[in-house]
Amino acid sequence: MFDILQKLQERIWIPHQVAYEIHKNRLTVISDQSVAYKEIQTILDKNLAIGTLKDELFKNYKRHPFIDVKQIIEDIEGIINKVKDDLQATKQAHPDFLENDELWKQLIAIIDGKVSQAYSKDKLKEIYKNSEQRFKDLIPPGYKDDDRKKGDDKYGDVVLWLQLIDYAKSQKKPIIFVTDDDKEDWWLKHGGKTISPRPELVQEMLTEAGVRFYMYPSHRFLEEAQKFLTLPEQPEVIEEAREIREQKKYIDYLSAYSSAIENSLINSEMTEAIANMTKLQDRLINLDINQFS
Repeated sequence: MFDILQKLQERIWIPHQVAYEIHKNRLTVISDQSVAYKEIQTILDKNLAIGTLKDELFKNYKRHPFIDVKQIIEDIEGIINKVKDDLQATKQAHPDFLENDELWKQLIAIIDGKVSQAYSKDKLKEIYKNSEQRFKDLIPPGYKDDDRKKGDDKYGDVVLWLQLIDYAKSQKKPIIFVTDDDKEDWWLKHGGKTISPRPELVQEMLTEAGVRFYMYPSHRFLEEAQKFLTLPEQPEVIEEAREIREQKKYIDYLSAYSSAIENSLINSEMTEAIANMTKLQDRLINLDINQFS
């Protein structure tokens, strides 16, 4: 990934709001990543207790001529224990990014001198005031943060967006914005699929700056950058970027499994939850801890 960023270094530009949020949140993110192991362990212990399921299976299906209840229980216990063991192994291998973060040093070297100037306090106050009307009118981006974030933090996406527009005005060149923020106030979605940047964003950029606006999630940007730079394909890099976006789904699978146990749903729902837990196990085994820096 850093090879691609270095080759594109002269084209990279970072809105001040992005740099501000990175510095503001970095230490918290690092700490949260360390705490996550304990939190996931608690979720597993709380929601994946096998006792209730075992009692229900033996009570209702012990004498079934073709269903090996004991084997089912052993398989489920094996998956749960494997997930816990792999989680513990990953925790032990997790580097201390507070002590030494080489990836952070590389990133700083690449973006040095590429960050825009901060807006003045008066300018920010004006933006905050105008943002309230944008939120009421559901003008993207930012309105999805109105209830999610507190204080002035909820205006961050609007500040970022206006900095992008200002930069586009000065450069008179199309803008490619790379973000893994997948909220609907950035992306047009239909039928569960992400289609494109919100048309309002494309139109506002064209109206205000006179240039085209493109937006990619990180894994798609890396795919296109490899083609543009005629670099050797690095599917593992693309997969790692995609992995970061998808990890939350596997935590959701644990909730589905827990729900199936609580409702004694020994059916296709349970089967799907168990299958998804197996995927989670595979993800933990192959997890690249460096992606969390």
